[in-house]
Amino acid sequence: MILGIDASNISAGGGVTHLVENLHNTDPSKFDIDKVVIWSGSKTLAKIENKPWIIKHESKMLNKSLFYRVLWQLFSFDKQIQKECDILISLGGLYFGKFRPYISMSRNMLIFDDIERNRYGISYTNIRLRILKTLQIRSFKKAEGTIFVSEYAKKYITPKLKFKLKSDIIIYHGTSDIFKQFPKPQKDISDYTKYKPYKLLYVSSIDEYKHQWNLVEAVANLRESGYYIELQLIGWKKSRPYKKFLKVLEKRDPNNLFIKYYGPVSYNNILEYYKNADAFVYASTCENMPNILIEAMSAGLPIACSNYGSMPEILGEAGIYFNPTSVLETEKALELLVKNLELRKLISFAAYFRSKNFDWKKCSTETFSYISNIYKTFKLNNTIQ
Repeated sequence: MILGIDASNISAGGGVTHLVENLHNTDPSKFDIDKVVIWSGSKTLAKIENKPWIIKHESKMLNKSLFYRVLWQLFSFDKQIQKECDILISLGGLYFGKFRPYISMSRNMLIFDDIERNRYGISYTNIRLRILKTLQIRSFKKAEGTIFVSEYAKKYITPKLKFKLKSDIIIYHGTSDIFKQFPKPQKDISDYTKYKPYKLLYVSSIDEYKHQWNLVEAVANLRESGYYIELQLIGWKKSRPYKKFLKVLEKRDPNNLFIKYYGPVSYNNILEYYKNADAFVYASTCENMPNILIEAMSAGLPIACSNYGSMPEILGEAGIYFNPTSVLETEKALELLVKNLELRKLISFAAYFRSKNFDWKKCSTETFSYISNIYKTFKLNNTIQ
């Protein structure tokens, strides 16, 4: 069997990590797969290690915007799949062609969550997300199989489809061993000073549903109450939410004394920030499968976490939950985190051990096993017919 992977919409973040780790942790021969053919942009393909059974196909159109990637799928992709593949998996969840069988993947909660999508107001992003929702539903309907990455996503999305999926499965993502560190000893908040503050880390893009501005307000309030806390922010920024973030930042910490925004940091270099942090905060209100949260769990950090979406499913009882849209609730959760030494000890260990449930080798085995089973079932059904 020759497997085709459409990674044309996978260019950064958890999607790339998922692709790279799944290929790294598999032996395709165990699943009757002879070759894996991958289509993607140059940056994504460069991150995939070279193996005898991997064939990489790059197209200049895949290095451009969504518009060009859709054109490529509509007018070029099908011809290539027909010649080279027996089964296709679309990691971005979108496929418009006639090739069968194919498997779709649900990765983007924003396109299905009306409340979160509407945070963008009347904008290009909102329109794009609505179009993607229509296209993804169409892809799900014609797919032989669909992969969800959390129980929450499956329960939230499937009622909106208004049709029954032919086959579906939940396969959790994993986390890399590079993040794993045994929880370090917790110190009382009184041990921290103006020059050596308690470091809260938040790794995530500055976006409408990430609520960094509320974190700034909450941390500033705690500083005024006498807590020596520093908030470290890492991630890409989007224009409109970044302006909202800057407006609050200029008001509460104009000299950047305790709010440190470092911008994007490479996947390999980010480990140092996890090692140096005292705690982690995760304030997103819309996630399908929060890879970053699992990384923080694996890093043995005590975590204050959003109570939205799939976060409670992933973190379980190993964190302190809050509503990220409320500055007051965010502040109370952070204060509980920094004040309660014993609670920090408990949840840091609980999160560390819970993170072991999310393993890339397990994810890879389940993914390739599902692909193989879908192909065999499709072939059997078509032989009978």
